[in-house]
Amino acid sequence: MEKINIATITEHCGIEYNNNIYIIDNLTAFYDDTIPNQMLIEGFVFGIVLQGSVRIIIDNVEYTLEKGDIFACNPHNILERSMVSMDLKVLGFFATPDYAARLLHNIHIDWSFIMIAKTHEIIHAQDDELERLVSYIELLRKKLNATMSNGKEESISLLIQSMGLEIFDIRERQQQQPHHTDFSPAENLVQRFLLMLAESSQHGKPYLNVNGYAERLNVSAKYFSAVCKKILGKTASEVIKEDIINTATVLLHDNSLSIKQISDRLGFANQSHFGTFFRRHMGGKSPQQVRKS
Repeated sequence: MEKINIATITEHCGIEYNNNIYIIDNLTAFYDDTIPNQMLIEGFVFGIVLQGSVRIIIDNVEYTLEKGDIFACNPHNILERSMVSMDLKVLGFFATPDYAARLLHNIHIDWSFIMIAKTHEIIHAQDDELERLVSYIELLRKKLNATMSNGKEESISLLIQSMGLEIFDIRERQQQQPHHTDFSPAENLVQRFLLMLAESSQHGKPYLNVNGYAERLNVSAKYFSAVCKKILGKTASEVIKEDIINTATVLLHDNSLSIKQISDRLGFANQSHFGTFFRRHMGGKSPQQVRKS
């Protein structure tokens, strides 16, 4: 199975901006005979359909997108070969997992609707909303292509955060419409769990273990993990570990925090325990190595 990552995006789209994020405006490059039927997405994908339509299949779930539809896809999802209309025009970006985690961490709103990998939510933008989103991405393209300066990376981050807030407003407006479908009890349980994780990562609260979250959710640990596996495709323990690693990676970029302070904030017994956990899940890299890089 081919993996779609930064290197693949560069090869097929031909435009490289930096090591973290790329503008995508030519999806048809991925629909020739050389591309396999299934691809593993190793990054965060965000796209807006400006014209035409596309049918995509992610983890055996089919979605049909038309003009004005907004779609976000998390890393480590399997994308199957899709059908596109001849007039398809899409605008968006592809970001590395670490960069996307840092961006989402800085936007203090409920992003759990994006995190539920098995139930990707399609958001539909009206014409004026679509025009604003296109303006954000075109400005992002210019900023990425601009000469390097001291404030370039921060301005790019703030621009994407602003666009995220715009999308959140669109989603709120869409939720207020009569046709909105409520989540199932299992999905509501996972939503509550993801909100607890977000609260830990954003407000400096130590993470709980599986039993701790299950107790707060008033369910058994076994049922809790089974629901997470069904909805997210991962056990509760795997989701917690991934979120801890993402949060730790973000915090390590903040030099005002010592590694011991980060260890305490994440809920580890001591710095040594944190280091062992981090290396195990980061391919042997220590917190110090990630901070230096």
